[in-house]
Amino acid sequence: MRLLISNVVQNAMIGDDNSVTSGLIGGLALVVVNYFVVRFLFRRAKLDRLIESEPAVLIRDGQIVHASCGRELITEDELLAALRRQGVADPTDVEQAILETSGAISVIPKRPTPAEERQSEIMARLDELLRELRCAGGAAG
Repeated sequence: MRLLISNVVQNAMIGDDNSVTSGLIGGLALVVVNYFVVRFLFRRAKLDRLIESEPAVLIRDGQIVHASCGRELITEDELLAALRRQGVADPTDVEQAILETSGAISVIPKRPTPAEERQSEIMARLDELLRELRCAGGAAG
């Protein structure tokens, strides 16, 4: 929606018709139409699902679902870029990645993440070392 509004306003500013009024009318018309379409579809869930489709699973259990990516015309590079934007470097760290009906990609990381597992291992090792130090200190005293 933002892209449409910016395009309408841009055409009013630099196109053949450079009046502010035409840009405002075009932008306002888009906002009003969007408002009524959203209100109309909100009360008609079946029609909304027909128009918007269903969410598509792009990654399941760390594996890219190539059939879904192909159906949604999402390349592997685009998917990996979306993961990185959400702080995930590797698809194997993802429980699920879902293309929502809004066009956004939701990423659900695996729990615990490899970093969390490593931190847990380090903390366990530190606890073990502290116990050993206490035992060695008690034997010396």
